[in-house]
Amino acid sequence: MSGGDRLSDLPDDLLLRVLYFTPTREGASTGALSKRWRGLWLSSGALNLDARLAEKAHYSVFFSKRDAFVSAAWLSLEASAAADNPVTRLTFRVGSGGSYEIREFLYNDIVNMARSTRTPYVVTELLSFPAARRVEELRLAAGDPDNLTRLKNEEIEYLHEEFGELSFLCLPSDTLRVLDVTSCRGLKSSPGVAFPRLASLRRVDRASP
Repeated sequence: MSGGDRLSDLPDDLLLRVLYFTPTREGASTGALSKRWRGLWLSSGALNLDARLAEKAHYSVFFSKRDAFVSAAWLSLEASAAADNPVTRLTFRVGSGGSYEIREFLYNDIVNMARSTRTPYVVTELLSFPAARRVEELRLAAGDPDNLTRLKNEEIEYLHEEFGELSFLCLPSDTLRVLDVTSCRGLKSSPGVAFPRLASLRRVDRASP
């Protein structure tokens, strides 16, 4: 049939390879293509989270959307584990908006901290989910590289602190092979924490001139 769904004619292993690098939102939406695609993204072994922020709205709306994002990520991790295809690649990028919005997204609402059971750091929370403890490849990025040249120097310094509090304690130390962090001043080492399988560590802490 001319103009048919040629993509669905590809073998499963090739489709899974495509889904492995596809943002999770788009990967999950492929289930609408046909019965064959339903749930296929859960078998890719990857979760690619991409939070695109607009300028901050009222704090209750902003944090409600942020918490919904975290909950959706948790459901995706759990669904993959339930399908006996644990996530081994986890990427998390938060961009658009300004450095202030990005930082507010990553951290809790300070005003309501006393009434919140969430940890202050969104990445720490994501990695605390049991289904994330088997991740082998972890890639974190804050900000859009194309926008960094348009920020003021003080804004760039502020943005580079987004992953500055990332602690070795929150990482899946037993399984992690690849760690790639953008917008990070440093990683907090912790006595007694070892990474026996770590083969690649890349940290980018400021924009190229």
